[in-house]
Amino acid sequence: MTGLWLLQGLMGLGLFLVIQAVRQGGRLPGRSSAISWVLLGGCLLVPRIPVGGLSLAQWVAGFSPGCSIPLLAVAAHAAIRALGGPPLFRPQELQSLWILGVVLGVVLYPASLGWGTWDPYAEGWGRSWIFLVLGVVAAVFLLLGVRSGYVLLAAILAWRLGALESTNYWDYLVDPQFFLIALICLAMGAFARARANPAAAAGSEAKKPLNAVG
Repeated sequence: MTGLWLLQGLMGLGLFLVIQAVRQGGRLPGRSSAISWVLLGGCLLVPRIPVGGLSLAQWVAGFSPGCSIPLLAVAAHAAIRALGGPPLFRPQELQSLWILGVVLGVVLYPASLGWGTWDPYAEGWGRSWIFLVLGVVAAVFLLLGVRSGYVLLAAILAWRLGALESTNYWDYLVDPQFFLIALICLAMGAFARARANPAAAAGSEAKKPLNAVG
């Protein structure tokens, strides 16, 4: 049941972000207003609308593998920013979450498609090396003051509490939606940097003094 509530929350936040992006021309952070808060409340209720005896969230849950804790975290971050609130994560912390999502997806999904003989998903049942590796990553993040570490700790806690329908730890760490979003965000960031570097280089060249002609 908790997993369904989380999915309802994710769907509501996603709908809210789409509408806010249209209203504000894609600008973040947004402005806190009564309309935005009413809109958020309405969006959170939409996944509960019954259709054919089931709520919209239940229909989605029928074919969706669920929602990971990192995806919920970045959705909450984006929603708070859209409401004009302070960011949950700094840009470099978001970057670390995107990298984490892509790395986990690259490890997990090729095997799920039948590539190779090793099945990493099987390692998510019970305690395995995944907990040790990601526990070390979380500890390093926290020691460095990177708040992404709290997301990994939240994933462990959610798994221990059985917050999702699945009991496999992988499902708390990554899902196809988060993997694709992380992949797109990293690609967009790389493209933006590639475009900015030639412009910066051209600007520095223009500022160089001309050599005297002797």
